[in-house]
Amino acid sequence: MLKKNLTLALLSSFLMWLAWPPNTYFAPLLLVGLVPLFVALNRIVLSGETKKGKKIFFTAGLTFFVFNTACVYWIYNAISAYNDTLVALLISFLPFCFGALLMTLAFWLYYQISKITPSIFIKYLGLISFYIGLEYFYQSWDAEFPWMTLGNGFASMHSVIQWYEYTGVYGGSLWILLSNIIAFEAYKKYTSSAVGYAKIRPAILWLLIVCVPIGFS
Repeated sequence: MLKKNLTLALLSSFLMWLAWPPNTYFAPLLLVGLVPLFVALNRIVLSGETKKGKKIFFTAGLTFFVFNTACVYWIYNAISAYNDTLVALLISFLPFCFGALLMTLAFWLYYQISKITPSIFIKYLGLISFYIGLEYFYQSWDAEFPWMTLGNGFASMHSVIQWYEYTGVYGGSLWILLSNIIAFEAYKKYTSSAVGYAKIRPAILWLLIVCVPIGFS
């Protein structure tokens, strides 16, 4: 179980990195890149294991640390070109680790909410609110580093995000999170015993969530 969950966590980090600029043509992978992580976290929640909160934090943390570091490794390279290794590592610590910590914290809080409410709407609303709220916090203090805001992932494919004019980059973060959530629900429904329209309804909703904003652009 642990090995499978770690593999899923790393798969999410790989998909998110592959989708991140400057990899222009892979940007749409952001809309499903977190699904493997959701699957891993759901397995932990449904398992009979103890200390689930710690395992949720570690699994999500692995995804976001690898994703974050792979996307901004150039910071270390740029600093180390003019400073010694220790200085470069210390300065790089903030974007490498703190950004990943905030992303992980949002998913850990999502798990904590899931323990106290059966409402799937409240759980996902909490996840979206925590994640975007922490993104805003990361952009609003003296050590801001906005590049890893999810909505920026489509920076190289601006033709499909013209609607950012009305929502800003956080609208893009909302779009990516919502797309991944619905894609995960579609996966769960597809692998369940549901039949007929009920089996494909989440997939149809996902297509609408993806296509309507692109069509508007």
